[in-house]
Amino acid sequence: MMASRYADLNRTPKPRAVVECGSYSNPNYGCTDEREDAIAAYTNALAWYFTRDERYARKSIELMDAWSAVLRDHTNSNAPLQTGWAGSSWPKAAEIIKYTYGGAWTNS
Repeated sequence: MMASRYADLNRTPKPRAVVECGSYSNPNYGCTDEREDAIAAYTNALAWYFTRDERYARKSIELMDAWSAVLRDHTNSNAPLQTGWAGSSWPKAAEIIKYTYGGAWTNS
């Protein structure tokens, strides 16, 4: 897990206000970015939990905050699938951080 690209502390989130996911990922406007950033948030939360290295907690929070500040809608035919794929990772990351990280994470 620690060697995974999802645990990379240099990862830059790529949030979008509208994620548009069509059939067979055509079009793919933010679909892969959202799914991979959600997986990265969860991976970093797990890395924090197991290593207690606060950099991973902060990266997980950075990824979650970036998307939650911008995302407003999912559109096109695969929107329900996209929300399920990404939506299954965001709350797992959030719960780990909420209940195990003592650092600052505001509800803004």
